Amino acid sequence: MGVMLRADAGDLHTPCLTSGHTTATLLVAPGTGELLGGCPQVEVRSGPDAWVAVPPSYGVRWDTAPGGDHKLPLGEAVRPLLAQVSKLASAPRAEW
Repeated sequence: MGVMLRADAGDLHTPCLTSGHTTATLLVAPGTGELLGGCPQVEVRSGPDAWVAVPPSYGVRWDTAPGGDHKLPLGEAVRPLLAQVSKLASAPRAEW
């Protein structure tokens, strides 16, 4: 969700699906998802045998729906956001 907050703040419309409380699926332009494969905790589904469940599939909802005049973002635009969030998530926590 940290990636989505940064995308929204940067005016980068990134369609996002959620399932459960821990899984988010970001949709990027065809052919650019492979660039995200090296990011920690990222699973890339790409190619003719790949699939992604979308609403109204059971347990899946849109966090940010595609549509309007927005095109899917390029993987290059999403990768820095994933890197920022990953860096913050792995940083040591201050104890109070």
